[in-house]
Amino acid sequence: MESCSPNMGKPPGNIFEIAIVLFTLYALIYTAKSLIKSLFRLLIEMKMKMKMKMRARVDKDMREKVAAVESLLCYCFKDKKHLQEALTHSSYKDSPSYQRLEFVGDAALGLAIAENAFRVYPKLIPKKFSLLRAANVNSENLARVAVRHELYRHFRHKEHSFEASISKFVVAVEGEDDNVPNCKSVKTPKILADIVESVAAAVYVDCS
Repeated sequence: MESCSPNMGKPPGNIFEIAIVLFTLYALIYTAKSLIKSLFRLLIEMKMKMKMKMRARVDKDMREKVAAVESLLCYCFKDKKHLQEALTHSSYKDSPSYQRLEFVGDAALGLAIAENAFRVYPKLIPKKFSLLRAANVNSENLARVAVRHELYRHFRHKEHSFEASISKFVVAVEGEDDNVPNCKSVKTPKILADIVESVAAAVYVDCS
């Protein structure tokens, strides 16, 4: 009869050591992978924040103007460059002008007026829709909006001839009665209507 060794049936001690080492390596690899993922996410977030910050940066001379119009609109732009562009005339060559936004703004205002009329006047015939939209979205009425809400104070340009025509129109609008327009005898500066359309477009684009 063979005698049994006291170590028979027991795994060698080095197997436990190997298992501990492997477990430790696995834990280290798992921790490293988690750390790398966290760092990667952090880098992406930082990159996005930097990108948004760069996009939101406006020219020094426009910061107060942009802030004033945001306050007027009760809307904070995600990309303030949109508003800066809306307030910049093509005569100001150092920055993109509002011409592209003006095109969008004309359509956006027309759509807003049409949708509001559709909801408020359910029995209104299509022909009246066109008349109602035309009565609201025209240069004279939009220019009035620019004056009454003082948008004209916040746009930049390098066209000296604007000052006189805008001043005359502002005086005429400020002297109007609620029911009697007073600016019919004064030529409407198209620039004022353009500003309103451009600002409307800037809000529309920024929301989109």
